[in-house]
Amino acid sequence: MEITILLYLFKACLCSAIFAAVYGLLLRKETFHRLNRTILLASIAASLVLPAVNWNSAGISSPALGRERTQVVTTVLNNIVVTPDSENVRSAEGFSTAELLMVLYLAGVFFMFAKNGAVAVYIGKTIRKSRKMISPQGRRMYVSRKKTPSFCWMGRIVVSEDDVAPDCGGYIVRHEEAHASLGHSIDLTLAEIFTGVLWFWPSAWMLKRYLKEVHEYEADRRVLETDGCSARTYQMLMIKKVAGPRLYNAASCFNYSSLKKRITMMNKKDSGRWALAKTLCLIPAVGAAVCLAACVGNGENKSAENNAEVKDTATVDNSKAETTVAKFDSKVAARNSETDTVMDKCEVMPKFPGGESGMMKFLTENVEYPKEAAEKGIKGKVLVEFVVERDGSINEVKIKKSADPILDKEAMRIAKAMPKWKPGTIDGKAVRVKYVMPLTFTYN
Repeated sequence: MEITILLYLFKACLCSAIFAAVYGLLLRKETFHRLNRTILLASIAASLVLPAVNWNSAGISSPALGRERTQVVTTVLNNIVVTPDSENVRSAEGFSTAELLMVLYLAGVFFMFAKNGAVAVYIGKTIRKSRKMISPQGRRMYVSRKKTPSFCWMGRIVVSEDDVAPDCGGYIVRHEEAHASLGHSIDLTLAEIFTGVLWFWPSAWMLKRYLKEVHEYEADRRVLETDGCSARTYQMLMIKKVAGPRLYNAASCFNYSSLKKRITMMNKKDSGRWALAKTLCLIPAVGAAVCLAACVGNGENKSAENNAEVKDTATVDNSKAETTVAKFDSKVAARNSETDTVMDKCEVMPKFPGGESGMMKFLTENVEYPKEAAEKGIKGKVLVEFVVERDGSINEVKIKKSADPILDKEAMRIAKAMPKWKPGTIDGKAVRVKYVMPLTFTYN
């Protein structure tokens, strides 16, 4: 499970990096703001959705997956420790690296959403304490007694008393009305979710930043298009206000964008057709993102192919039954060539009845430290190999790595005594999956 989530995040990071790079290099300085806004929203949505798509089910696969191979998929289970008092059957791994990364990631996600929740509470408190008014466009407007920077949040306009003063000429209110009418708060909600999911990745924050910039450009253009608007007066007002206090929030903020960029954009000529043609670069960008989402983590594991045998303890002890990392044994593949044509990787891995906890309960109740081995001081690690058949039954049990004939015999007995598993599947079809179960017989 942890590996699956981390793989999704890795793909999402790659996709967001592609989209952020293309937009930042080619489209950021162009004046077709509505189109840029659409592109940025689509980039954020695509970065979240593309990695979650099951491309095999959609009929798209990587070159490695598209090649059929005659093989049995192999997965290494957790190392199991068996002591003379067999009640101490346990996993030797504790927390894996993937689990620790997941804990760290989820802590970051919790912090991000908690922070946004606190900001929402603060905004709500500010609105409740503000004086209600109606804007020139008939929208709800709240005038705060505090020197709060103006912002728009879910159609509600919040300004300070200074912002509605006659010397402001109504420009600030028009600016925030533009944010409200254009629905920028909805965009920023999506952006906040995006950065909450990918809080650790710079490209996610870059896309959010670009989106906020476009929002300000759109609002500025809307203000300049109103009757009686003086561009010079508006820009001087911006210079005056930009030195005021700032408010970190998930809403559109009047003082957000760089003043220089906003003024430059307001005075810039509209981009021509050749600039618009740059959007064609998005086609290969989307293609690259789709290829990454479809291929990364789904290809052939070359190290596994070159190392069919389990060679060291680290390979065993750092693998989990839930992982989708697949290994295959070419010798076993040849023996099953007539009936076992499967992909390099099992989409849905076989599952012991009751999951990992069910397996540990079964081992606790059934495994025994051989009395003869205990008396002779025999200990060691046994690698027992078996195949989970299409009906979930256990077959082809054998010792992959021997410790002692006495311990080997007990390991074989336990493997053969396991109940039927829930079989693994690829594209909804049951497949044979080979497992290696490490059993370490030792003393406390």
